[in-house]
Amino acid sequence: MYRLPLSILAGLFLVACRLDPSMAMDPVAQRPRFAATTETAGHGTLQSETGIVVDPGSSIGLPGIWRVGISDRSEVYLGGDTYRWDEDRDVQGTGDLLIGVRHRFVEEGAGLPALAFQLQTKLPMSDEADGFGTGETDFELALIGDRHFGETLGSFFAEAGFLGAVGEQGTDFAWTLAGSTQSPIGGSWSGYFEAVYNGSHERDREGGYLGAGLHYRTESHSLWDFALATGFGDSPEDVLLLFGYTRNVGAFYLKR
Repeated sequence: MYRLPLSILAGLFLVACRLDPSMAMDPVAQRPRFAATTETAGHGTLQSETGIVVDPGSSIGLPGIWRVGISDRSEVYLGGDTYRWDEDRDVQGTGDLLIGVRHRFVEEGAGLPALAFQLQTKLPMSDEADGFGTGETDFELALIGDRHFGETLGSFFAEAGFLGAVGEQGTDFAWTLAGSTQSPIGGSWSGYFEAVYNGSHERDREGGYLGAGLHYRTESHSLWDFALATGFGDSPEDVLLLFGYTRNVGAFYLKR
């Protein structure tokens, strides 16, 4: 029931934007990391992220997200899996819709990290029968921190929230802790390592990911990413292969 009005809003938004990448700032390297940084899309910039997540022999997902910089420190975003295929169960469909806002309320300085909060909700857009969602709405709040050590960026991510009903167990409390480092490798390349640990109370489940990836920044306001992640814990995922493309599509009619 959300798809038609959201499609109309997205169309009106694109019409209101000047689709000229030369006006936009450089994209922020959020993909394909599981935990965000305090970086936000440039003020007045529309950023698009697309990609593919492959669990070899098991599943394929095509995530997508739109980010909009509403100030020098804030952004709103909308996204989710535009397509998912579970080979084991031979089902396919779309994922739920994520809507969120990120605001950096402290800038890095004097040896202190930059700090940001992220508020996110998940709307039940997927077909629950396909197993791609719970059919309930989730709410999550995160604290994010970044600090540079020379050219290396260290980040931490702490998130807690309430998930929609899980069977007959009612609302579930979930949490995530993550840390990552990112460093330039040379030229247009940079690399990162990340560890993510999460759990849920009612389902009594804990686990996470260990991942490593590369970003390649082009000269046309875009970047490519390549990553490998493996799961651990009570219900580990197999090895995941992630590929993506991020581009600043254009900018608002703003006076710079």
